[in-house]
Amino acid sequence: MEKPRLRRIEIEPLAIKGRQFFRFSDPGGLADELLLSPAAAQIAVEFFDGEHTIEDVQAAIMKATGSLVPSAPLKDFAAKLDEAGFLDSESYAARIEKRRRDYAEAPARPALLAGSGYPAEKEGLAAFLDAIFAGAREQGACAVPGTRALLAPHIDFARGHAAYGFAYEALRDGARPEVVVILGTGHHVTEQPLVITDRDFDSPLGPVATDRGLVERLCAACGPELIADQHEHTTEHSIEFQAVCLKHVLGDGFRIVPVLCGAFPPALDGAPLPAEVPAIARFTEELGAIVAELGPRCLVVGGVDFSHVGPRFGAEEPVDTAECARVEAADRMLLEPVAAGDADAFYERLRSIENRHNVCGYAAVYTLLKAVPGLAGRVLRYEQAFDPMQTVSFAAVAFA
Repeated sequence: MEKPRLRRIEIEPLAIKGRQFFRFSDPGGLADELLLSPAAAQIAVEFFDGEHTIEDVQAAIMKATGSLVPSAPLKDFAAKLDEAGFLDSESYAARIEKRRRDYAEAPARPALLAGSGYPAEKEGLAAFLDAIFAGAREQGACAVPGTRALLAPHIDFARGHAAYGFAYEALRDGARPEVVVILGTGHHVTEQPLVITDRDFDSPLGPVATDRGLVERLCAACGPELIADQHEHTTEHSIEFQAVCLKHVLGDGFRIVPVLCGAFPPALDGAPLPAEVPAIARFTEELGAIVAELGPRCLVVGGVDFSHVGPRFGAEEPVDTAECARVEAADRMLLEPVAAGDADAFYERLRSIENRHNVCGYAAVYTLLKAVPGLAGRVLRYEQAFDPMQTVSFAAVAFA
């Protein structure tokens, strides 16, 4: 490879028996994990950008250290990264194509986190969710009559159990929707703003059927690119957690429309508004029409978390109580236009602070608000999963 290019990956420092390493991993699951020395990691990050040749790397090392590194070990290092799936190359493209093919051939989207994120057996999962919802009721969670849309977390159940309980208790004793549009957060979707899938979702509670008719209608309105990358659903968890909760609360008799919200414009000053992106505008218009036509027979759910702060997310200092207070103030400022049902005001407010706290679910929040205009939202629960290295906030909101 003449000019190696490192893909967007996660790089995490760690110490093993007193020695410092950097762990290269791929949240999308398309690469094998690697442990690299600090020097090797620095070479990859600084020079494997698609602009530098191996000779350029040699020259830079010579200038910095006065030592000449032979080209052979540098080429071997690039080959090692490529073999593991960390370089943007033909071998990486082959990995994507295999995943695309495997997903298309699978009868359903597998329950990825069964056994790790929640119990893998039907009875165990039912008891697990019963306990979550009972605990939420003890803390004041209750039904919200006429609920037409929900924001629920997508953080793991261990940290987000109370907020999940408050969100889904809102549906208790209400009308059973026939269709649930689930807007998930596409953490690793980089090409398309929205990615739909026509696969059913497996779960230990039984399959959750996808409404292929509505998927086809949305694809007809938005073009084949809406479903072209449906393999991206393989490793995304935000829809899976909602599907499991919905299956437990609603039982059988409903179908889902699973959509990942991914490559939206960054919430930065000068970036275009989502409504100015044709693919987003077409989708929200058609989805809004579907929701209006179905009325109470349709529920829209957004699987979203809010702020992500701490060194794990790029901050220089650990999170403390003062930072938690600042994050909560910013989150509640964002929740005001959310509760008012104003998608554009929500996005403008996030853009005004340049998304300084890394709100990962803003694309799904925006899309949900566009789909259910005019509905008032009620914030049922707000929480932070505190960790000095990585604090995440989330909320439960019901719209009726």
